[in-house]
Amino acid sequence: IRRPPRSTLFPYTTLFRSLVLTIADPALVDFGLALMFLAPIHSILLCRQISRKGIWWIMASLAMFAGISISSLMPLLMRPDAMLGWLGMLSGALVAASQIYAAYRLHHVEGAHERKQKRAMQHLVEHMGDGYLRLSCEGRVLFASKRTEEIFGAPCYELTGNGLFERVHILDRPAFLNSISQAIHSADTQTVEARLRKDDPEHQAGIPQFVWIEFFFSPVANAEISQPEWELVALLRDVSSRKDHEFQMVAARKLAEEASKSKSRFLASIGHELRTPLNAIVGFSEMMSSGIGGQLDPTHLEYASLIQQSGHHLLEVVNMLLDMSTLQAGKFALQLTSF
Repeated sequence: IRRPPRSTLFPYTTLFRSLVLTIADPALVDFGLALMFLAPIHSILLCRQISRKGIWWIMASLAMFAGISISSLMPLLMRPDAMLGWLGMLSGALVAASQIYAAYRLHHVEGAHERKQKRAMQHLVEHMGDGYLRLSCEGRVLFASKRTEEIFGAPCYELTGNGLFERVHILDRPAFLNSISQAIHSADTQTVEARLRKDDPEHQAGIPQFVWIEFFFSPVANAEISQPEWELVALLRDVSSRKDHEFQMVAARKLAEEASKSKSRFLASIGHELRTPLNAIVGFSEMMSSGIGGQLDPTHLEYASLIQQSGHHLLEVVNMLLDMSTLQAGKFALQLTSF
């Protein structure tokens, strides 16, 4: 059993003390009667959880008790020397009236402040850029802001209950429900992206249109009920443009990777195709320079030497291209040797 805070016990202490003073003092000028009316004011100032109706019930009961106490002393007021008693009763009535007026003003100020806060919060919910939802622990929508009508193209009453869940894409429903469960059990904010159906008044028939929605689920802590039964508030925004951009980036990267692979395959095939005739050119130029096919005059020998040098240069370029394609394919093998 949880003990109430001291601020909650203080009004009851004031009420108890005033009753003791009223009963113990038989005089009409009774400070306890006036002190009784301080208890509701203390309740207003310190115990915010007490309702306005409860405060007025307390005030009415105290006024009734004071009336009974004064009526029981009416025979004493009929005496000729009862002027002091009448003055005391009048002062007590004035004190009670002032306390009642103070309680009324406190209620009025507090109620006006609460109404302003409520209007400001309602204005924020209805006019902010993101949609706002209040959900039960089962994921049923209890309240939907007007912004959600623009996001889903449907009136709010169609989203309440299971209307929102029925719009979730069948492939995203497990992640959607899991996020709600995680938010309640972990008592922390959870984020999930899901595809939801959006109504288009101009195209009622045909393939349904889905938009990407990002949800931010936050549990509403309530100590009066168990945690698995907490409610959730959710902020949602349309992120379809961002998801389209992400898909375009993925597609562009895939195309770039395919182009790179095609380039590597092209370089490898061209390298192999070039190296075969280059080997013949280099080989036969070396044979001509060495005189295997017959002695050449100095001019032809110079030409054969130039062919041989150019062939070696082209062969080195082709080998370099093949090594680059092998490196890009991740199949390059190191050859260890002493040098």
